[in-house]
Amino acid sequence: MKEQFRPSLIVEEIEEKSKLKSTSNGYNHLIFIFKGKGNLHCSSFKHKYGEDDLFLFSTEDIFVFEVKKNSRMVSIQFDPTYFKNQNTFLDDFRLTYSPNHLVQLDQFKREKLSFSNKSLLFLRNTLENLLLIQKKDELNSNSLAYFQLLSLFAILEKTQKIIPPGDEKETLKDELVAYIEQNIYSPQQTQIKTVAASFHISINYFSAFFKRTFDMTYKNYIDSYRLEIIESRIRTGLYTMKQIAEELGFIDDSHLTHFFKKKKNMTPTAYKNQLKK
Repeated sequence: MKEQFRPSLIVEEIEEKSKLKSTSNGYNHLIFIFKGKGNLHCSSFKHKYGEDDLFLFSTEDIFVFEVKKNSRMVSIQFDPTYFKNQNTFLDDFRLTYSPNHLVQLDQFKREKLSFSNKSLLFLRNTLENLLLIQKKDELNSNSLAYFQLLSLFAILEKTQKIIPPGDEKETLKDELVAYIEQNIYSPQQTQIKTVAASFHISINYFSAFFKRTFDMTYKNYIDSYRLEIIESRIRTGLYTMKQIAEELGFIDDSHLTHFFKKKKNMTPTAYKNQLKK
């Protein structure tokens, strides 16, 4: 039986009115939004999408575009082998990372990409060129299509700050610590759903990542941090319980006392008296 031909590069123009779902076809995807708006759900990340947004997906990603306003997209799908053994061309384009690596980076899914007007014009023109090539010629053997696609990744590297491999986890950890330090006095801002939404990741992914990274649950981390602040304020002797409660966003000092007793097995007053001994 003759083996079915599998193209290594596919370029499609898509007009969607309801929903665009990914398929497990073993291709990396680059999708650019020419017009329209809606929501993007990708594995553990979610975004609102709109005109001039660019998204990258690896072969392992599952994504769904939930269309709110009629959308025109260009989808470029390339097999992981498409750029294989093309190191000479990659060097010519001064690419630090291969396209196969770039589509796997969580940083390009966790945060929306931003481009200058000049870069956006370049992206739009290049994608329109690929559409023209696709209509007139065979893509897989077309060197012009190859260089057009490489140029997209070149502009991506040039305009985005790429975190080196292995550093993504530490970067997200540092960003989380900074966010919590800034918002620890606002219970609303430190709710898990609010923090997860701020980093464009799902609550389940956030919870698992946090526990794996900090060796404790997010709730225990926040509770420990708030308790540390309360103890610090009490030790100074300069604050009343009411003032501390207001600073940390407790409803009143009785709620602070209940929280403190639950964590320390003693009341704030008992803790204060213990310090005097």
